Amino acid sequence: MFTRSQAQFVLPKSAAIWTPEELRIMRQLADAGTPIARIAARLRRSPSAIRNKAGLHGISLKRSQGLANTMESSDAADIPRQL
Repeated sequence: MFTRSQAQFVLPKSAAIWTPEELRIMRQLADAGTPIARIAARLRRSPSAIRNKAGLHGISLKRSQGLANTMESSDAADIPRQL
């Protein structure tokens, strides 16, 4: 049996530290007008986490709000699929 000081805790993805690569991808997707739900799915984070992190880093999601704003297929080629 482990004591509290011996136990290792694994943080869920939602509590994991954001990498510079994730921030770069979020900024690119937001600039392209990608909906928040798609950004969240792409980064495997919640929409709330996307909104919070974007606010902390001054990333505007205003163009990402509407469902009509989708990323062009040519823009998608510039963004890596895997982190």
